[in-house]
Amino acid sequence: MVSSGRTDDVLTVLGILGNITAMGLFLAPMPTFYKICKAKSTGQYSALPYIATLLNCMLWTFYGSHAVAGLIFVLSINVAGLIIEGCYLTIHLLFGTHSTRKKTSILLAVISILYGAIVSVVLVEFPKKGDRTEIVGSACVIFGVLMYAAPLSVMKEVIRSQSVASMPFLLSFACFCNGFIWTAFGTIKKDIFIYIPNGLGTILSVMQLVLYCVYYKKGVRKSQSSTTSALNLSQHAVDVDKLAKQPSGRVQMDQLSADSNLNQYDLSKKPDLNQNDTALVALSRDARA
Repeated sequence: MVSSGRTDDVLTVLGILGNITAMGLFLAPMPTFYKICKAKSTGQYSALPYIATLLNCMLWTFYGSHAVAGLIFVLSINVAGLIIEGCYLTIHLLFGTHSTRKKTSILLAVISILYGAIVSVVLVEFPKKGDRTEIVGSACVIFGVLMYAAPLSVMKEVIRSQSVASMPFLLSFACFCNGFIWTAFGTIKKDIFIYIPNGLGTILSVMQLVLYCVYYKKGVRKSQSSTTSALNLSQHAVDVDKLAKQPSGRVQMDQLSADSNLNQYDLSKKPDLNQNDTALVALSRDARA
């Protein structure tokens, strides 16, 4: 009994943490929708990811309901997800073009019919909860795996461009935390339909974080190298300008400008050149190049 009580306490803590991290992911697109509302146009933003997330929340809401698995924490966060995704899609319908509103409406109608058919068939044809859990859970796993495969395209772009601009660190870290917590929840609960998709999501998130560390360092080194080169060129130009303004410097610059082949200028044949003259010749070569 003590072990069971501790297990329930752990599941409660994990369920609460999972709800918090998942809520953060649901709210992550809010800046995007703020821009849409401010501009009163959806621009190039597509409604497809939010429609897919809506269907995912619908399936998990059914899975977490008392009629199937009866998991309160799964039910609560996905009901919240339904509300949030519904708000996002409402904004898309308000500020989208006529063609995008039409496509969004058609897709919403399709997933609504599909969801209604799944619920009806499961409740009518499968009276046992065990059978319902397997059918709905399998649908959640399949759809969850498809959704978790989406970051693969982002990872490919990071490797191709060697830049992490398209893969924000905080979002990848939040996905890792969310996937890890729900994987632990599903493992302790011994629910294969929870820990399989979330375990896959955790692995992909770790891969994203590794890529971020690798290519972020490369990006920093490139940035530092570019900054150093720019500073050196700037200092070079300043030095040439200062030397050119000196009387001896102007005479020497005129003489060097008249020389048609500065790159073959032999300093060894000019014993009367002092250190300033030698520096001037080198800087003049660099400036001409």
